[in-house]
Amino acid sequence: MRTTAHELEKAILVRIAAGTYAPNSRLPTCEQLAAELGVNKNTVSKAYRALAGRGFVRTSAGRGTFVLMRPGKSVQDPSVALAELSSLLALVVQEAKLAGLGREQFQEVVDQITARYYDRATPRVGFVECNRLDASTLSRDLQVALGVPVEPLLIEDVLAAPEPCSTTRHATPG
Repeated sequence: MRTTAHELEKAILVRIAAGTYAPNSRLPTCEQLAAELGVNKNTVSKAYRALAGRGFVRTSAGRGTFVLMRPGKSVQDPSVALAELSSLLALVVQEAKLAGLGREQFQEVVDQITARYYDRATPRVGFVECNRLDASTLSRDLQVALGVPVEPLLIEDVLAAPEPCSTTRHATPG
């Protein structure tokens, strides 16, 4: 059975919601994701276009496709937004169950994420590095040390989409 673009779109949304694809990060190329998932690259391209149309990602010619901080389109009817969020949350719950998370564990994760985004006392901190592994590892270490979420960022992603980044940047010569 072949994976449809709509199914792939939902799978990518789950990865975005789970933080696998963080805001402002570059998604894998169509070829890379197609190879990873064993699907046709045209299916990936169609899913990316659909996500761009819904405001979840932005494609920049020659630079790639980037996860947006939040959908760019404003939804006039809150019931439409709620229905879309409910559908997305149902997919995330299914993923959690498949991963073996119990209800209490999942609720704890949801509470932590909700607090992170609704409690404005928490600053947004990012760690910029030139490779994904170091960015992830070092941002995780900083998160533990600082006690606040630290977003792993790649230099190329920040250069490609600098507008979401603060004007206050600290760099250490390397």
